[in-house]
Amino acid sequence: MPTLQAANVCDLDILWHLSHSSLRDGPAFVGAHIAKGNAAMSEVNEKQEAKHGDDHGHLITVTIDGHPKTIQQGRYLVSELKTKLGVSADLELDEVENGVFKPLDDSSHINVKEGDVFVSHVRRGAAS
Repeated sequence: MPTLQAANVCDLDILWHLSHSSLRDGPAFVGAHIAKGNAAMSEVNEKQEAKHGDDHGHLITVTIDGHPKTIQQGRYLVSELKTKLGVSADLELDEVENGVFKPLDDSSHINVKEGDVFVSHVRRGAAS
């Protein structure tokens, strides 16, 4: 919706100026304001994409291996979260909830929120 609001404000500004200026000032003003309006709309669109494109929100603090780490809140592919947390791809990542270690599969998704606790460790092999 901000894109439409930015466009409407720009359009109203152009119409007001055209109705209150001489005809010779109109085309130059319109050209300048169209460029200004396009830049404003591009900026709004970029901000929306940055906000919604990766499903990540505001900054939060989580704990990884006993150390605080600031990342964006949101939904992560576990392998992507490991990268954000600085965990090597060959390590396993567990989420600790109420003292219980919950293994996270690298190909699954997780919603990360303020105060989440994670622990990395060497992968456990299957029993033979």
